[in-house]
Amino acid sequence: MRLIIMALVLVVAAVVYSLSLNDLEPRYEGRSLSHWIEAYEKDKGEQATKALQSIGTNALPFLLHWIRNPEPKHHTSLRPIARKLPRLFQPKWARKGYRPPRRSDLSAWAFHALGSQASPVVPELARLAADRKNANVAELALEALWDIGSNGVPALITVARDRFHPRRGLAVIALGLSRDLGPYTNVVVTELITFLEDRGVQCWAAYALSHLRVRPELVVPALVRRLEKTNTDANFRNRAVEALDSFRRKAANALNDSNIRVREEATNTIQTIHLAKIRSETRD
Repeated sequence: MRLIIMALVLVVAAVVYSLSLNDLEPRYEGRSLSHWIEAYEKDKGEQATKALQSIGTNALPFLLHWIRNPEPKHHTSLRPIARKLPRLFQPKWARKGYRPPRRSDLSAWAFHALGSQASPVVPELARLAADRKNANVAELALEALWDIGSNGVPALITVARDRFHPRRGLAVIALGLSRDLGPYTNVVVTELITFLEDRGVQCWAAYALSHLRVRPELVVPALVRRLEKTNTDANFRNRAVEALDSFRRKAANALNDSNIRVREEATNTIQTIHLAKIRSETRD
């Protein structure tokens, strides 16, 4: 009997805590932050974007909390007891058909909408991203950092350099998918070129470079050099060729540029890529 009473007390405490969080959650036009994040994920529409940007920095404490704390594990063990409470006092997570909220997974979308407004929490996101022991939290933090833009780039580079981090590959990809590298563009390109020599992340580095498609005068020769090495992995060669193709398409668009130097660079890039692909196919 004592155990049942204690369990009921825990359920009630969990209900009160859950309700208090819901009451505190910032709102826009009567709807909660959680609602607007879910709406933004579906279509990134103007209304959801405006809502999240209007909530602004008031959202940050909640976003960090959701990244650090996914769905509470105690819900599973307490659910059978909580269902014995009168329905008025039953928490949502005790009811039939309940599906856990996706706040932790969706929080990165809010950072995408907030962009530079989220700069104040970059140091905390960097700390979470660097955590080798909690890979799931680190992954969510990395996703948030690449959505924030250039302010998140240094933290992404730190994780990408960490050879023992379980989400290192994701950090490398994030450098290529970041919405805005800003003043870090050249630094990121240099890092990714270096990673082409690192068997642990070289495929992801080629993938990232194929998305960036900047500084072809540096990237294309680096990819070609790596392709020409006799110990190059077949999977990496495929990624490298895909990256070169993306640069080739960009160069093809520049063949009609009004500037003759741009046209010459585009022609040279296409020729270099063509020769590199022929050599790679011959080796296969």
